[in-house]
Order: sequence, then structure tokens, then C-alpha cells
Amino acid sequence: MARLKPKVEVTREISFIQSACLSSIQVSSTMDDNKIDNHLLAALDKGERDNLLRVSEAIQFPRKRILYEAGQPIHSAYFFLTGMASLFVVAEDGRMVQIAVVGSDGFVGVPIVLMGTKSSSRIITQTPVEALKVSATQLVARFNESARLREILLNYSQVLNAQVAQSALCNPLHTIRQRLCRWLLIYRDATGSDSLYLTQQDLANMIGSHRNQVSLEVRVLGKLGLIQHARGQLTIVKPDGLKEASCECYRVARHWATDLLDC
Repeated sequence: MARLKPKVEVTREISFIQSACLSSIQVSSTMDDNKIDNHLLAALDKGERDNLLRVSEAIQFPRKRILYEAGQPIHSAYFFLTGMASLFVVAEDGRMVQIAVVGSDGFVGVPIVLMGTKSSSRIITQTPVEALKVSATQLVARFNESARLREILLNYSQVLNAQVAQSALCNPLHTIRQRLCRWLLIYRDATGSDSLYLTQQDLANMIGSHRNQVSLEVRVLGKLGLIQHARGQLTIVKPDGLKEASCECYRVARHWATDLLDC
């Protein structure tokens, strides 16, 4: 089997904390509208949310930014406001398999609240991302002070773990087409959009298969009228059709999110 080499562009993060105008717009406007784009932060009462926002930094990442490598110390958490990132396990030969996705329904940095110090996976943004950055020290302090924050973040850690566990079941037991449909639906949920920028290599990394196999399945889904895909731009046309073509893993993972986070 041909080896797949991850094509990852490592780019520098763009911090808006140095731009007072943009940072204030990002944080204060959401507060004025009484609307927070991150589901976890929105579930906090205003006082607890304000305490966390006071120690947060508005930040933006481009597509394909590596937030953490497997084994790298975790120094900060990122609560996504827009965009999404994928968690990958990486083989010694460079091949990658996606195990979970984080969007505005969650945050990157779960090991922090589990008293861990390192990332167990490579975490890469799949779209441009706007997020609130909180240092590990500050997050732990707020976590210890607030019972509600503890409940929310620990519930999310269980939801993320359910995604990883379901991936362990899905990868060896279900077909490439089923797995592809599942991840496309998860991406749709994470971004809130039917339009996704995904290259053939992205799709191959998504499900841990060769590009030729993925390309064949993409053409089949296109002929069925479920998606459209051209030059890296993938549009989900019939999400209900993808759900029918997917395995039960999508439904099971969604159940965990709905049950624990109501999202």
C-alpha cells in the first residue's frame, strides 16, 4: 500500500490581542448582543463567562495550522468561535487517521482539565479559525473555582472521548463510503455550513485511505446527487442522503453531544 505523507502547511498564528480594535470587537460585541458563538461558553452564566473572558485573548489561525503535535506540552486552550480543527493519530511513516473534530461546540485543550500536560494527537485547523485563547494556568484556576464550568468542560471531554471511541469502531468495521459520509456530516455540524474546502488529500487523511479510493467514492456520492466536489470545494447537497449512506457511528456520536451538551 502506498504511503500517504501528510501535506501540512505550518503557518504562524496571528494574534489579535495586539490589535485593540479587533480584539475589543470580537469580545465586547458578543457580550453586548448577549450571544456567544462558542456553545460551551454560552452555557455559562454571565458572571462566570465574564471571568473567563477577562483572561482570554482573541486569536485567529489560518487553515492547516498545527495547534499541537502529539506529545507536545499543552500551554493553552482554544475555545473556537468559528471554524474547526481535526485530531489525528500519526503513524511512524507519516500516515494519519482522523479520530475527532472540534468546532464551535467545543474547545482544544481537554487534557488541561483532566490534569494532563501533553497532547495525545496532532491537532490541525481544517478551516480558518477564530478563537479565544486561555492559558492552561488560568483555565485550571477558573475550573477549580466554578462548579458549572467544571460540569460543562468535563461533559465536553466525554463527548470528545465518545468521538474517539466511535472512530476506533468505525475505521476497521465500516466501508470507506460510510466513513466518508460520517465525517462530512461531522464537518457540517462543526462548521454550520454545507460548503467545505477539502482536497483529495484532506479526504484521504480524514478516513485513513488512499486518495484513489477516496476519489472513487466522492464520484459515486456526486452521481447520487448527495454532494458536489470540484477543485477542493465540496458542497453537501443532500445531508439526509448522507445520513442514510453513513454508518451508525454518526448517530451515536450525535446522541452523546445532544445528551450531554444539548447541541
